[in-house]
Amino acid sequence: MAGPTLAQTLTAQSNINGDTTTLTAALTSVSVGDVVIVKAMTWDTGVASGTPSGGSQTYTLRVSVAPGGFAGYMAIFSATMAAGVSSSFTLTLSAPASSVQHSMVVERWTSAQLAATPATSSGHYTSVSAPSATITTVAANSAVSWGVNDQSNVSTSSDAYISPAGTPEFTIDGSASNSGEYRYNQQLAASAGSVTYGMTAPTTQDWVMAAIEVQVSTGTTALPPPPYLVRQATRRAATY
Repeated sequence: MAGPTLAQTLTAQSNINGDTTTLTAALTSVSVGDVVIVKAMTWDTGVASGTPSGGSQTYTLRVSVAPGGFAGYMAIFSATMAAGVSSSFTLTLSAPASSVQHSMVVERWTSAQLAATPATSSGHYTSVSAPSATITTVAANSAVSWGVNDQSNVSTSSDAYISPAGTPEFTIDGSASNSGEYRYNQQLAASAGSVTYGMTAPTTQDWVMAAIEVQVSTGTTALPPPPYLVRQATRRAATY
């Protein structure tokens, strides 16, 4: 069985030196049941990201990491599109509480579902290193959506990822401006269980990271028609 389908990826960011702008993303071709993931980061562990809104939907904070000290902040929000959602709408991430470099990636997944309490993971450095962590998925063929926020001012030009090995969803390289480096990515996990995500280089990062499991949809079972309709059809047939 194939995993969920990443139908749309949208990115937005502040000025590289920081500001208090709201961030927006224009979602299109949205259907009831689609899963929307919002990954948000700021340069300062003490300044949380804003919160998402849009489409008359409810977005739930699933995981955040803010270890204090010299580190960044990351949060992941999710929503399953419910009845009343427009096929196209603008998702808005409200402004952080103070001026700071900030960014987000919005993913729209189809053929997807979230557990009532999705599996999540987070981690942060204790000494400079290549960022990696594990998440325990509970379903086979899930997607693991994740990100890394680094404050080391090391260029992204030497980036290497555990999985997938190629180009990530979105990167911001603030090293030339003495700002943060942000990496957003996702990977598939064929089997349920412990999944390692992150990077193998650079190895000198001051990092925080977080992840969430997006499961492949199991579908729904059709219900039989109400008994009254069956009886009505039987009576109608008896008159002929």
